[in-house]
Amino acid sequence: MGLDNGAIREICHTIARIGAIDEFILGSNGYYSDVAVLHEPWLAQLGLAINDTNYCRAFSDTLDFQRQHAIGSDGRVKSRWAGRPGDELCGQLRSEGLLRMPVGLADDAQTSWVINVAEQFDFTGDRSWLARQKATCENVLDYLLRRDTDGNGLVKMMTDSHLEAQGSDWIDVVWAAYENALVNAQMYWALSRWAECEELLGDGPQAARYREAAGKLKRRFNLSTTEGGFWDAQHQCYAYWRDKDGSVHGTNLVVPVNFSAIGYGLCDEPGRRTAILDQIENLMRQEDLFFWPLCFFSYAQDEGHAEVNWPFPKYENGDLFLAWGELGTRAYAAQNPPLALKYVKNVLANTRKTGWPFSGIAADPNRAMAMISSPTTAVSSSVCIANLYGVQPKYNRLYLEPHLTRELNGTHLNYGHRGKEYHIDLSVGDYAATVDKFKVRSRKPFGVNVDGHTMEYFNQSNRTAALAITTSSAESLELTIDSWPEAVAEKRSWSESSRNSGVNARHVISNLAPNTVYRMSRNGVSTKSLRSDGSGRVKFDCRLAGSVTQKFELAVGQ
Repeated sequence: MGLDNGAIREICHTIARIGAIDEFILGSNGYYSDVAVLHEPWLAQLGLAINDTNYCRAFSDTLDFQRQHAIGSDGRVKSRWAGRPGDELCGQLRSEGLLRMPVGLADDAQTSWVINVAEQFDFTGDRSWLARQKATCENVLDYLLRRDTDGNGLVKMMTDSHLEAQGSDWIDVVWAAYENALVNAQMYWALSRWAECEELLGDGPQAARYREAAGKLKRRFNLSTTEGGFWDAQHQCYAYWRDKDGSVHGTNLVVPVNFSAIGYGLCDEPGRRTAILDQIENLMRQEDLFFWPLCFFSYAQDEGHAEVNWPFPKYENGDLFLAWGELGTRAYAAQNPPLALKYVKNVLANTRKTGWPFSGIAADPNRAMAMISSPTTAVSSSVCIANLYGVQPKYNRLYLEPHLTRELNGTHLNYGHRGKEYHIDLSVGDYAATVDKFKVRSRKPFGVNVDGHTMEYFNQSNRTAALAITTSSAESLELTIDSWPEAVAEKRSWSESSRNSGVNARHVISNLAPNTVYRMSRNGVSTKSLRSDGSGRVKFDCRLAGSVTQKFELAVGQ
């Protein structure tokens, strides 16, 4: 509801076609340019919108292929694949077309590869596949952690100064050096996401090590520029990089840097978030831009490749690259959903008008395709589905965290996840998901998983199920959550109903206070006392009487 469904579908088709160069070679430049880059952290997210099991399998195979051919024994990730010579470093040995960029060493290839592995696992839930990536992900992360040469928590680039005229990340012809905020923001997210994976694989010490490194990085990142961090109090935004001599660069409101700081969770101070986002929106209105540029003001001329970046705004010195829109809408959706929706609509309108998300960006079709195909990740998959509709596939559930406006009320999505078809209905303050014979409804974010006759409800963003209900056979069951607080001792209330009569259901409620007596009531009548076990779980069986709604409460007490 409220969006151009046809334009969304066309964008999805465009990504699916253009990004597939060959078997084992998927990316967001595509077959027009004959290039697929590895230093883009949103590649796994393409599968969110394409929502095809073949694409999901193909990207898992692609990551396997890259693990075998793109990563050195020292953990260094090659930045891109190219189908033709001329794009490699002088004297560089090509391996299956994979190479490093001539304009610099893209250190965000390290962070992007780990982020893509972790987020691809969310789609597949394949722990054996994840285990095969474990040693390589550790090697890739440790390569950058070793680059924290002074122990202050920030990883260092290969260059000490912008005067060396070498790029170090996706914005490859701006000479970001030494301590690069964009790479460090991605490093924080990569460490955080991979720590979760280490925990799932049973390696608690490694998970703790990566979380400690992430925390140290975050603390330094958020210091002011005068204290050795990136927060520029004068310009009320994060600076892009610091040279080794302590000089600060990229104070021209570089959008990917600031969106990454917010979207990846480094900037958790409300005042800073508001200052950044309000400033960006004021400038968007002042300049009448339909989508976010890479920066709002010009770099100094010695801070980037003068031939391709001047006069401002030109290429990476102020052009509009939609690729970073997912992080933009992630930043705005939680705070101001109508603004996130506005920029989605702008791109969809232009897609309907011109056939492309935007037009006139380049005379060279290769450059145009390179800029268009990754933006669709931002606009179609993660913007509409993840950040506004809130559909987030996870390794053990489908998670819903909508940020809706009223014009999106009544949205219905049919979404496939790991062999199940989810029918999702969304309105402000009313979210529901139906899968197989089960339906879950709540006013707050939740996750759901169904396996056979068992439905699991996950409270908000928790990774473990709060309630599991197993029916005796194939009867339908609808669960409505009224109140499910985080605190283990507070009262939980919910209701259940079924279209069938005489449904027997076993319940397991988890994440309670261990070894504690709880009182169960049904339809306002106290029925029994239940004692939680040492892991904080209680179990009980009950019989549902046809379509009559049964109301349950569970609270501490005799």
